[in-house]
Amino acid sequence: MFLIVKHFQNVVVSKKQIERNRPLKRDELYVDRRDVSHLRSYFTAVDDLVGKSLGHTVRPLQVIEESHLGKASSKAGPVLVKRRDAVKLVVRAGGILSVSVVGEALEDGRVGEMIRVRNVDSNSIVLGRVISQDKVEVPL
Repeated sequence: MFLIVKHFQNVVVSKKQIERNRPLKRDELYVDRRDVSHLRSYFTAVDDLVGKSLGHTVRPLQVIEESHLGKASSKAGPVLVKRRDAVKLVVRAGGILSVSVVGEALEDGRVGEMIRVRNVDSNSIVLGRVISQDKVEVPL
């Protein structure tokens, strides 16, 4: 017997095929709940993408990932978390409960990017979204 775990999150999806090298428009995108277990860096708000350009064509109903953005758009913002930095891993449950542990970043990250972080206490590796210079939020 084995167990399959999937993580669902609200993510930005294309309504139609979107050609590369032109600014994204609000009416081409929407937010949908999808399995993100296999994704590394995705967007959760349409406003984060409006006006940015894609580096290649995206199919209809495809989740927009950071890797889809053109080089100029994808490297927006400074690296806040560097590999081997100590960070606070935060898990929030329903806005009421918040749990924090110490983690070690396993890769560089900018605000909003998903990076791998090792929980120092348990040695488990999790994916979390960079929130600030010393904070990474792990989706529940």
